[in-house]
Amino acid sequence: EKAKQKSAYLFKDENGNELPGLNGEQYMDYMEKKLRAACRSAENIAPPADLLQTIKYVIDPGPEDKDEKGKPFTTLLFSQTTSAQQLIISLKILSNYDYLENLYFSQFQFTQAALEEVFSFVKKSQVKSLSFIAPNFSTQQIKQLFQFVGGTKLQKICIRECPIQADALLAAGLQIEKNFLQIQADCEETIRLAIQKHNLDLEEARNRPKDKKKSKPGKKSKKLEIWQLQPEDLIAERFTLNEIKLEYCFIDEQSASPLGIFFSKVASIIQKVSLKGNQFGCKGLEQIGVGLQKAFQKIEFIKYEEDPLLKETYSGSRILQLEELNLENCKVDFDAEAFQQFGLGISKCGNLKTINLDQNLFKQMKTLLFWFEKQWSLVNVKVSNLLDETEVQQLVEAMKTHDKKQIQVDKQIKKLAKLAKKKKKEVVEETKPEDAQQEGQGK
Repeated sequence: EKAKQKSAYLFKDENGNELPGLNGEQYMDYMEKKLRAACRSAENIAPPADLLQTIKYVIDPGPEDKDEKGKPFTTLLFSQTTSAQQLIISLKILSNYDYLENLYFSQFQFTQAALEEVFSFVKKSQVKSLSFIAPNFSTQQIKQLFQFVGGTKLQKICIRECPIQADALLAAGLQIEKNFLQIQADCEETIRLAIQKHNLDLEEARNRPKDKKKSKPGKKSKKLEIWQLQPEDLIAERFTLNEIKLEYCFIDEQSASPLGIFFSKVASIIQKVSLKGNQFGCKGLEQIGVGLQKAFQKIEFIKYEEDPLLKETYSGSRILQLEELNLENCKVDFDAEAFQQFGLGISKCGNLKTINLDQNLFKQMKTLLFWFEKQWSLVNVKVSNLLDETEVQQLVEAMKTHDKKQIQVDKQIKKLAKLAKKKKKEVVEETKPEDAQQEGQGK
């Protein structure tokens, strides 16, 4: 009877062939058998408990989670109980499993071969979030991690409780920028070639012999052709990374300068950055501000057309993508110059909505408050609990004003976005090759 039940999911075997008719429980049973067989053939090692437990949960989640029965798992954690060899076998078994979105490693002891298998797996999978908690990464392996992100579907990378040296931090920023620029260049070339082909098709259609029988116009397609797109439309599909967490990674004052370079590279690319628990103090905060200013200097002359109404909701540039910045528990004390540079930096980030400075050491923030008030896009700021009550109240009032300002123009922004979207979809039909031929026939 179970076999007759139609599955809402589509599963594949290890070669990518579809397995029609299998529901979630049956597929997990199939996967478990494949896993055990692969482990037996590999020097008869034990199957990894982490993956087995996940499989068994889908088959029998228990009475409390009975609604989860048969649903493909989307999250998988490998702990220190799984060996590098077991991991390699597991990822090969999962190579055509399309439902995994979140992959975690906790205190995992990586070999180079195991790490490379992770890279290979993620490139071909649907994984959106990749997290490492207390891994045994070398500096070189951290660099490799950021080299492979381009061309994956990853949206988030998290490294926690792993020492990150200055050169690894610097390499991470440089590599993210390099990946992005390469994808940007590829997208521009793709569109250029598509426009070139489209123009040739138009010319060919105009020069075709006239057909006496008038053809009926085809249906208008809602989907835009590649030659009608802007590079950013394609980039959004090909470079998906938007969040980086480097938390409790022992990034200290010695890494302040590389930290600034890191932000100068990623602020125009990444939306969310968390450095929670790193002890870089005022020097680090100052260099983050300097890095944000440098990121702005790279793009300040780029023409960015928008309705003047939108400009009332931020300062700086919205080309800088940074939206959330978490600097909680980073040993930041009061320093006038550091606060000034950091404030200047955030004033340039036109998309910045949230800053977390909780559990730091500063007891006053008048300098920062000035810049927080200046950056209209900010609507959520969390600060040290050591602050004077009067300054906290000033900050609360400033953020309320910002929030009201955002609400006032929100309807107008949505209206403008809707009109822009409509305008983008209104394709002039004469530009289509088949219509160019009809144009020639009507003459």
